[in-house]
Order: sequence, then structure tokens, then C-alpha cells
Amino acid sequence: MLLALLSLLFSCNPNNKPDNSSKDQSETTATDSAPEKSQPNILFILADDLGFSDLSALGGEIPTPNLDTLAKGGMLLTNFYSGQ
Repeated sequence: MLLALLSLLFSCNPNNKPDNSSKDQSETTATDSAPEKSQPNILFILADDLGFSDLSALGGEIPTPNLDTLAKGGMLLTNFYSGQ
């Protein structure tokens, strides 16, 4: 399990770029010279038995400073569904 998590962590390195050294100059197009667009950062947090009001950013009593920092710079989704 630990090995799988570590391999996932290192494979998601934003500095990893595909090797284009085998590409011919004739294959180069105008889109290759276009500036790179940065992709959005998406963080998915899966927490078992975490209620909507358990975070201090949402009025909970337990201090959660790291999650509060993420909440200040992120998006608040209040219309959601959870199935069993």
C-alpha cells in the first residue's frame, strides 16, 4: 500500500514532461510554440464521518487551521448529495 502511494506521489510531479527529443522538426506545428497553459490544482479530500459543521471555517468547535487556509483560497460547495 505504501509503495503504491509513493509511486502515485512521484508520478504526479508537475516537473515531469514528456520526452519530445525523437520528434522531427517537420512535425513541429504552431501549437507546439504556443505558451503552456497551467492546469488547475485539484485537491480531493476524503474524510470518513466528517460533518459539514465539524470544520472551524464552517462554525465548528474543533480548530482546523490547515483546512481553514484551504477553505479561504478555495471554492465552497454547499449543494451536494451523499449516497449510502
